[in-house]
Amino acid sequence: MFISNLISSVKSRLAVKSILVVAIFISIVSLLFTVFFMTYQKRLLTGELYKRAHSLARNLAYSSRGFIITKDKPVIQSLVSGVQEEPDIENVFLTDLDGTVLTSADTTHTDTDETFTFPARHDSTGRINWYPIDDDNTMRMILPVEIIAPVIESDTLLYSPKETNLISDGILSSTLRNCIQPGFTFTGEEVTFSAFSDFNIPGFFSRYIVSASIENSTLRFLVEGSNGFWSHNGRYLAYNERIPKQLVVLDTVTRKKEIIAGKSTGRFGVPCFTPDDRYVIVTLLTENASERLFRIPRDGGKREQLTFHDGQHWYPDCSPDGKWILYSELINQTLYVYNNETKKTSRVFPDLKDQHWSGSFSPDGNKICYLRKLNISPLSWDVFVADFPADGKPETSAAAYGTQLTFTGGWKWYTTDWSPDGKWITYAQRHGYLSGVHQIWIVQSQGGDPINLTTSLRTQRKIIGYTVLDISMENLNHAISVGNRIAIIIAFSFTGIAILCAFLLMGNIVRPVQRIAHVTGKIARGDFDQTLAIKRVDEIGVLADSFDSMMKQLKILIDDKDVRNRELEKAYKELETLDKAKDDFLSLVSHELRTPLSSLLVFSEMLLNGVVESGETRTEIHTTMVDECKRLTRLINDVLDLSKIEAGRMQFQPEALNIRQLVLDTISRLNPIITGKSIHIDYNNVPDDSFLRGDKDKIIQVLENIMSNALRYTPEGGSISVSLTTGKSEGIIAVRDTGKGIKKEDILKVFDRFSQLEDIEHHAEGTGLGMTISKSIIERLGGRIWIESEKGRGTTVFFTLPVAELSEQEVVTHQDIESTPEYVKIPSNISHTEKILIVDDEKALRLALTECLKTAGFTPIVASKGKEALRLIEKHLPALVILDVMMPDMSGLEVCRSIRKNPKTSGIKVIILSARGQEREKEEGLKAGADRYITKPFDYQQLLETIGELIS
Repeated sequence: MFISNLISSVKSRLAVKSILVVAIFISIVSLLFTVFFMTYQKRLLTGELYKRAHSLARNLAYSSRGFIITKDKPVIQSLVSGVQEEPDIENVFLTDLDGTVLTSADTTHTDTDETFTFPARHDSTGRINWYPIDDDNTMRMILPVEIIAPVIESDTLLYSPKETNLISDGILSSTLRNCIQPGFTFTGEEVTFSAFSDFNIPGFFSRYIVSASIENSTLRFLVEGSNGFWSHNGRYLAYNERIPKQLVVLDTVTRKKEIIAGKSTGRFGVPCFTPDDRYVIVTLLTENASERLFRIPRDGGKREQLTFHDGQHWYPDCSPDGKWILYSELINQTLYVYNNETKKTSRVFPDLKDQHWSGSFSPDGNKICYLRKLNISPLSWDVFVADFPADGKPETSAAAYGTQLTFTGGWKWYTTDWSPDGKWITYAQRHGYLSGVHQIWIVQSQGGDPINLTTSLRTQRKIIGYTVLDISMENLNHAISVGNRIAIIIAFSFTGIAILCAFLLMGNIVRPVQRIAHVTGKIARGDFDQTLAIKRVDEIGVLADSFDSMMKQLKILIDDKDVRNRELEKAYKELETLDKAKDDFLSLVSHELRTPLSSLLVFSEMLLNGVVESGETRTEIHTTMVDECKRLTRLINDVLDLSKIEAGRMQFQPEALNIRQLVLDTISRLNPIITGKSIHIDYNNVPDDSFLRGDKDKIIQVLENIMSNALRYTPEGGSISVSLTTGKSEGIIAVRDTGKGIKKEDILKVFDRFSQLEDIEHHAEGTGLGMTISKSIIERLGGRIWIESEKGRGTTVFFTLPVAELSEQEVVTHQDIESTPEYVKIPSNISHTEKILIVDDEKALRLALTECLKTAGFTPIVASKGKEALRLIEKHLPALVILDVMMPDMSGLEVCRSIRKNPKTSGIKVIILSARGQEREKEEGLKAGADRYITKPFDYQQLLETIGELIS
């Protein structure tokens, strides 16, 4: 069997070609796989070695950057030796920017004059950092040692430090680690503060006074020291020197320093100048080691103690007129003020229990800014602005302690300062709850978002040296060569096995294929009685069976060709009918929308152009416009209801219903029309003890649709009767009228969409969807609905509902629904000066709501955008906000959430007034914090009634 299959395969040209193709394909695939494996293996192993070398070089660069600056060679030697112990590392060394080798792993001492020459391919930015040296057995990794430095203005040092090389070596230009004691310069264009550099190296000064520009985010280094404060004329800078510890005043013109206090006088704190710049106010130690405020002449001399009460007195600030000195008592964290005229001290806020300190005068001296601790979290401080001196009493005025300017919380520390132009206030805030790092912030004195000044400074990378690693490639190359040999052996083995298998399988495949080709040729010549009759259990056998089945089906299909053609023609006609029905539906919707819109447009233009002179005519036009708007609203609601029903999305809640009570509810709703046309309503044939099962709201909608039609088509003085007949399983409700009736051929049209019978008067008043919706509701509740009528003899509408199986718990009673009053009275306990904020991007609606609220006696405030609304809410604190959802900058839902999150505004009532009326959209509005959700178009009286309920 095997030999015969092999001979058959060789004799077949198809088999030979197939074997050749398979052999070539497998050979190419094997070759490609082998090449890919060899390339991938080398790339993978080389990449892993590169990653490890890069990681070692990067870690060494990071760990050694501070010691390269100080040229601490013993420490660098230790770091380099640790890297040298890693596998495959031949040599490691560090250089400075000039290529001078600081130390290497094979150096026995730390002093060397060796210079490293960078290769021609090396890129100083570090982008080209991996290349071979000498031969392919060694690779070199070069990485720069970098620090991140802010952009420093040149020639800005007022007083050169003792070690000038610290600047060029990068100590001063490294990243600032901690920023405190902020204060504005005399021009107000910069903020001066004390800062630590990133490298806190023993033996060197690490605290500096710097200035950050508000305008261009650059940094100026002034002097070594801390607690700097400018004079009002900008010539003098008072600050603390750390070594030796002393308080000095620097004349920036003559570069002369005047020492006005020494180490024995304490920590000094942040000083300030008097308005005439003649004296410096500073914290010094008294003889009994108490920290008090002293006044010292700018050029030195006798000091005068100003404050004497208990506590630690720090952070002074003089008022512009020189009368007051504002300062902080640190133990109790309380603000005090010293009167230079009376020489007396008093608390700024005697009754304020919250901790507060770090005050500063405004440029006109009428206000102060200060830090106040809030009881929100253990470390929650914010900036407040208050009048000075404080007016009003806390029990009668909530603003006696000022207005909260920031809401960021967190630990705000040390000092605040007011800019000379009164626009900005600066303060320091800790970065993170447990972090010791402080940052400098500024905020507008009128309120707004705070700005982090120190994190917004422009920065640049600075290279201070290079790490060099020589990596041995011997182990890597050996592993690659072994892997390549294994891949080649496997590839050739698989190619040989695949070719042998192809010879064996082709013979088994060719003969059945030849049989299939022979039979197919006969079928092509018109002989449809052919069969393959190949019995196999593999795919060829399945193909043969499928081929025989296909032939049988082909015969059946040929016979059924005419039948299928007729079915296709029928389906095509049905599609044409459905397409026409769609076009008719759109045409009817367009007609029902255009008709009321046309009258609204004509009447609006007449009123706008002043054509109507008669007041009675204008009243009639206004009434007609309101009716047409209500008609459009009914049309939209009916179309949405019909869409929900047909899509199966309308929810039903069946319960036991007292039909008599529902009839009374419906009559109450329609009472104005009934009274206006003098229609007699008879419902005596509806028993009070009969209960049917259905959805209360939906059945009221059905009764209202049926009775509205009856009232519309019944002449004045006519009558309408409602009756209920109950059987074992269902009850029949009948509504009869004495109207003009309907032709028999038109009865079924009543249930069609937008159906309004043309020969009945006032056919345009309805939407034409009421009976369609009613039919869908009744059928969904398991009932039937039909009409009996005769032209000129009235109409009767019947519908059925299942009889309810009552239990004591299931019986539901319904209260009479009172008709909506003609107008809504605002409750007497509501002030007519209550502020209501209207937020909508549509100008016309803002105008309409404004007039509506003015007429009702309220004070309206308007906003067209979300952010504007939040600002006005903070400013006016209205009693209620009427809010649209879709607005340009931020949605109404976001505004609502912001109102609820802010403790100051969380109690304000919110009504969302939106054209988005889906149930899920209403749920989103209520979840966002709205008290009510009203869908546009809305009823004027309903809106006023809702406002009255919320703010009464």
